[in-house]
Amino acid sequence: LAAPLAFGQASSPVAGGVVSSQEWHVRRGVEKEEEFTGDVRYRSGPTLILSDWALYKHEAQTWQLRGHVKVDHKLNSGERIEAAGTQAFLEARSRSGWMTAEEGVTFTRTPLGGGPDFGRAQRLDWEDRRRATLTGEVHLWGPRVETWSDRAYYEGENSELRLTGGRPVLRKFVGWSEDDDWSGVVKADEIRARQAERRLSADGKVVGWLEFKDIKGFKK
Repeated sequence: LAAPLAFGQASSPVAGGVVSSQEWHVRRGVEKEEEFTGDVRYRSGPTLILSDWALYKHEAQTWQLRGHVKVDHKLNSGERIEAAGTQAFLEARSRSGWMTAEEGVTFTRTPLGGGPDFGRAQRLDWEDRRRATLTGEVHLWGPRVETWSDRAYYEGENSELRLTGGRPVLRKFVGWSEDDDWSGVVKADEIRARQAERRLSADGKVVGWLEFKDIKGFKK
């Protein structure tokens, strides 16, 4: 472990998982550090991390990542979250971190049922597997909804999406659930959507429209 390994596939147990790379350097001092270069892969439980370069600090239990960074992990709800960027920072203890990219971080959420949702923003932050925040020119789209906002907050435990900043817009398509037959567009100061409850709410100078295909059951 004291000598650097180069020009080969190296692997090391780190923070409850195993990391592999083409080059591996260990630095011992006041704080032990491990540097990984080339095809870096780190897996720990439901989380997989890929990058071109990574630095792990043992005492702080933190990761610095650069290059083609990708984080893939499973939320407590069972949904799968994938994010790709060029720089990231992870805290192993809190399972929190952030990711950025010059051309925007790309984001994919695969729910338990239905097709995946996609997104793009300037920055992604997450806390454990419970919640995520997108900031800066946020655009989300998928088979259920499409949104535009300055910020988007997602709570995994109750599948709630909250949009704020820049007068967010949400476009809702028919087919949110099997018995869903309405569509619409809403613009407001804040918008909340809960998929499990099929509930959409908006506050602050709300404008938009809703269309119901079957108005016979409207009172229900």
